[in-house]
Amino acid sequence: MDDLEQLAAHLRYRLASRVQEAQAWRVDALAALVVRYWPHSHLEAIGTHSRHHKAIDHAMTLARAQVREQWEARHGIGPLWPLVLSGVVDGMQLCILDLWFSTPEWRAKLKRMSMAVD
Repeated sequence: MDDLEQLAAHLRYRLASRVQEAQAWRVDALAALVVRYWPHSHLEAIGTHSRHHKAIDHAMTLARAQVREQWEARHGIGPLWPLVLSGVVDGMQLCILDLWFSTPEWRAKLKRMSMAVD
């Protein structure tokens, strides 16, 4: 199992209540998009000491917009996006943000994963 698959499994576990409604394949596809558009440079500019910096909200909003744009291009946007999938993306971002702030190794791993996602 590669790093992205392990991360997707972790996210499915952490977001269990939302996964059932979204279906696992959508959660996995969204996980790949969230990782692909993870705002490394914005977060690195903020630093690892300021988890509650206002710029984090801005960076997450921009990344979320990129994920939505790609999802729309690939799958279209129907009623499932505002009802379920946008909340899944928000939850994923929060989970990954926890990992990003946890260790330098996670930050490096997330960067490697984001470069490997198509």
